[in-house]
Amino acid sequence: MVGKIATGEIEEKLKPKSGRVRSGHAGAKARSEKLTGKERKNIAQKAARSRWKNS
Repeated sequence: MVGKIATGEIEEKLKPKSGRVRSGHAGAKARSEKLTGKERKNIAQKAARSRWKNS
C-alpha cells in the first residue's frame, strides 16, 4: 500500500485535524504575535537552562 501511495496509484485519505489541534495552533500564533523578541528570548533561555540543568 505504501508503494501505491508513493507512486500515486491511490491517494492517502487523512483525517481532519481535531479542534484541539486547530485551537492550539491558533493560540500559539496569537501568543507569538503578542510577545516581544526579548520576551521570547527569555522564555527560550529559561527552557534551555531547565533542559540542560541535570546533564
